Amino acid sequence: RAVFTYCNPGLVILSGYSAEELYDMSSFRLVHEEDRPRVMEQYRTWKKGGTRQMVSEFRVRTKDGSVFWVEQTTHMEFERNGTFVRAFNFVKDITERKAAEEELRRSEERNRTIVATIPDVMFVQDAEGRFLDIHMPDREALLAPAAAFAGRTMEELLSHDELFGALSIRLESPDLPEAATDLASVRTFVSTVILPKLRSAIAGQATQLYHYSLTVNGTTAHFEARLAPFDETRVLHIVRNVTEKVAYEQTLRTMNEELENRVLSRTTELTEANRELEAFSYSVSHDLRAPLRAIDSFSAVLEEEYGGTLDDEARRLISVIRGSIRRMDQLVNGLLTLSRIGRDELRLQRVDMNGFFRAEVDAVLPPGSQHRHSVTIAPLPDCRADETLLRQAVGNLLSNAVKYSSASSNPEIFISGTVRGGMAVYTVADNGVGFDPEQGKKLFGIFQRLHTDERFKGVGVGLSIVQRVIQRLGGDITAEGRVDGGASFTFTLPLAGDER
Repeated sequence: RAVFTYCNPGLVILSGYSAEELYDMSSFRLVHEEDRPRVMEQYRTWKKGGTRQMVSEFRVRTKDGSVFWVEQTTHMEFERNGTFVRAFNFVKDITERKAAEEELRRSEERNRTIVATIPDVMFVQDAEGRFLDIHMPDREALLAPAAAFAGRTMEELLSHDELFGALSIRLESPDLPEAATDLASVRTFVSTVILPKLRSAIAGQATQLYHYSLTVNGTTAHFEARLAPFDETRVLHIVRNVTEKVAYEQTLRTMNEELENRVLSRTTELTEANRELEAFSYSVSHDLRAPLRAIDSFSAVLEEEYGGTLDDEARRLISVIRGSIRRMDQLVNGLLTLSRIGRDELRLQRVDMNGFFRAEVDAVLPPGSQHRHSVTIAPLPDCRADETLLRQAVGNLLSNAVKYSSASSNPEIFISGTVRGGMAVYTVADNGVGFDPEQGKKLFGIFQRLHTDERFKGVGVGLSIVQRVIQRLGGDITAEGRVDGGASFTFTLPLAGDER
């Protein structure tokens, strides 16, 4: 019955029963009901077989219902004829150890689950390259079955002609001076490249990496391998098939090359078209001047020599002709300026924009002249530009600011600057008639005007010149405005070297 005939105070504390309650109680009563059949069967087997000492582990349920694990060492005493006399049981609480073991089991189970989802081939190897463990999710991932790797070194494995002898192999790697085309040269790759990296990883150095391509019977696959320290004597060798990645990268490179070639071709075509267009514009503009001068001269002669004999309508028509000629001359000059912007060689230098703007303001609004404009120039950063070319752009911006703010009762022009994103930023703003933001995209188009010629004279070339100049100098320009709310033009230019 395995009843208690003696128990020490430790068992009393452990079980929660008093010594009196334990005497004549079956020791199996303390065993957890789920473990009891197993423990009783072990006890009977040991007793029947005459086993004198054994160790078992099981759960105990105490008087208050608590459960904990114990390790019980049992010594059995028998008569000479084999008759069982009694058993001495020594019990130790191992609850914490079992909890740690259970946590370890769950952790290992989680790790196995995680590893099972990894598509890479993984080996655990020692310093000689001997395969100690292997994870091979795809049976066709290697040239040999997983069982062939167990316990063998890499060189031993490659020495088996029955596994690889019939295969046509070609191995290429950045670490090889030339391709390995037989098993002997593959073994050389292992001994001169892989094993030194493997031993470096075990020695605690950084994770080692190598790449290789393997062609077997005409089919090529690309691999990326990592060797990471596993412990003091072993390394984790991870081999990933990157064939799809390599193919994708090659496709991407091919597409990029094709795109670059197409862009280069289109850029060349566009450059040539622009060159021809500029040459055409220059030629047309230059050739237009001769007939314009003739028309202007003859109309001037008519006005001077025969003006007294002409009636008012005839004189008005001559005046219209001469006004149209002047407008046409402005258009031709604008075209010539636009064509020169792209042709003239740049002479880049540091430009003191504070002095530059003051000089340009004086050119547009000469000191002492009768004008009502108030001009404010805030501190401006210096830039790097072609001063002659820049003068055309800034002069046009200031002339526009003066012209379109002249109808204001208190015309004001404000010039400011800052540095942003490694560029010098300048703004020319006025409080003039402004423009409809919806029409703002037309501002920089050639011959585009947002106001009638009767209200503001012009030919619609000035802002096209400004944009072309700023872009030629490596910057950009934008405009903001609202009807009767003024306009502001902001442009960028490369900073002078020491202001970057």
